[in-house]
Amino acid sequence: MTRGTLRDILILTLLSAVVYFVAPASFGLTNWQEAKRALVAREMYDRLKMDPGAWLVPTDGGRPYLAKPPLIYWCQVVLAKARGARPSELDLRLTVAIAGWLGVLATYWAGRRVLLLHEGEHPQADAERWARRGAFWGAAMLGTGTLYVRSSRFGELDVLLVPFTSAAVALLAIAWKCAIERKRTDYAAVLGAAACAVGAAMAKGPPGVLTLGLATYGGMALLVAHRSRAERAMPAGMTWAACVVVGGAVAWLSSRQVDERADWIGVAMMGAMAAWVAWAFLPLARWGAFKQLFLLLACTHPVGVIGAGLGVLWWWTHAVAARVGSSGLASSVAEEIEDNLRLLVPDSPLINLGAAAYGVGMGSAAAIIAIIWIIKDRPRFPAGMAVVIAWAGLGLVAFSLLGKGVPRYLTPVWPGLAIMGGAWVSAAIRDFRRPVPMRIGWTIGVVVLGLGQGWWYASGLETQEHDRSPRAMVRELLSRGTGAADLMTFEFSTPAIDYYAERNVESLLDVVDRPGIRFVGPRTLADLKAELERDPSRRVTLLVRRTQPSTMDAAGAVARIRALGFEVEAVAMNAEFTIDNGRTPVDVVRVSVEK
Repeated sequence: MTRGTLRDILILTLLSAVVYFVAPASFGLTNWQEAKRALVAREMYDRLKMDPGAWLVPTDGGRPYLAKPPLIYWCQVVLAKARGARPSELDLRLTVAIAGWLGVLATYWAGRRVLLLHEGEHPQADAERWARRGAFWGAAMLGTGTLYVRSSRFGELDVLLVPFTSAAVALLAIAWKCAIERKRTDYAAVLGAAACAVGAAMAKGPPGVLTLGLATYGGMALLVAHRSRAERAMPAGMTWAACVVVGGAVAWLSSRQVDERADWIGVAMMGAMAAWVAWAFLPLARWGAFKQLFLLLACTHPVGVIGAGLGVLWWWTHAVAARVGSSGLASSVAEEIEDNLRLLVPDSPLINLGAAAYGVGMGSAAAIIAIIWIIKDRPRFPAGMAVVIAWAGLGLVAFSLLGKGVPRYLTPVWPGLAIMGGAWVSAAIRDFRRPVPMRIGWTIGVVVLGLGQGWWYASGLETQEHDRSPRAMVRELLSRGTGAADLMTFEFSTPAIDYYAERNVESLLDVVDRPGIRFVGPRTLADLKAELERDPSRRVTLLVRRTQPSTMDAAGAVARIRALGFEVEAVAMNAEFTIDNGRTPVDVVRVSVEK
């Protein structure tokens, strides 16, 4: 390791320490996903005392919770055991913080490998320096990217994919280089990439290996297709026909889901994305190009790499089925597919491209400039730049066509976008007549963005948005003597309340169907009333909406509870809690029936 490389790693580590590791548990559990991850990990830890098989089957309230593979729960439990404590918010936040830091370092490594890949084809005196500088800037901009930092501070499991994806890209770049220069397979690199695919699969299932495959093997296919087109252009008629047929078919299928006028923009964007993919890969229809790609893939073993991840995932599902039954597993898998695999949703590309425009912070701005630079100036790049383009481009296309438009799903795509921006920053510093202002300005931007986000998540978030978590309210109620068994919610639920109450807090429905209510029930207020009538001395503490969202019936919660014959006593609280993305305050009331 050279002195320059060591310096880069130390700077990136220091940057990550400031942004991710300062006061990781200063703010409470807020969103559904992170609260569920913390809740399930704690239950796994408790079950391990009596059942070693708890490692395999995550549970929530004693019921199998198989929405995602168990890697994020394993990490939390291991960290808690290392601390000699029960899993808490700290272990969840440390898990994602460590993943964020390792993702930054792995992205630096990947940038170094891909930006130097096949540099001998277009020799440049400063190729090594350009690649190292581009990798550093890419990793630094990723590490301070808005959505990447959020994933590394909240308990979002998608950030666990980044170190596996970036490391696999680096390792397969090594294998690719060996295949070209030595005409053989670098089995150590391929096995390392397969291990990364296993980690990605156990973090998020099949979607975990999607970006890994698109970046590496998609990049190889893009390069071969590009070279084939450069050697002999495809017939214009065939090219136009393929783009129109593929793009038109995708746009037509997407148009069947249009709900409002703005969706037509997304339909057009989907058609354009599909047409670009058709244009990019059409040269592979030639036998010579296909043969070249096949020989390259034969030395980098996509079946073995991707198959390793999917194979271990199959083993895990088989082991789970042996414990909970095939029907329970099938139900969980079907629910997960239905929730996440949404084909050709019109607004998905709009959401994803909007997230890409700011999600990597300064890296997003640099990547946009890089795209303009590539189209306008057509600079000569090393072959590895095809991996970067596939990583960012094919990743955005895939998640736009196959997903419902959730920005956090794009987390493993952010390194490709950041490296693309880093390549432009490095070239600009190299080519500008006065590079010092550029270097200073970009450094100040990254440092300010990093310090600002480090302060926000360490202190500002709890100060400004403390009401987004039920931590303070639940703790205040419990400290006042409210029993967790007598705590319920009405017409809303969140696992964060369950976590802080340390039990499954029941959520009640109204006695009539009301629009906009999800994940609540099946018991109703009528069931509660019948229960209290059998024990008139009992009082139940209910968390209720103070006001109703515009999408729901305007009748207030307290008025409806009183109308059913309950005695309702308002409870004054010092702590505040809001739901519906901070729009609706929650009040506390105690309910009983007349003795």
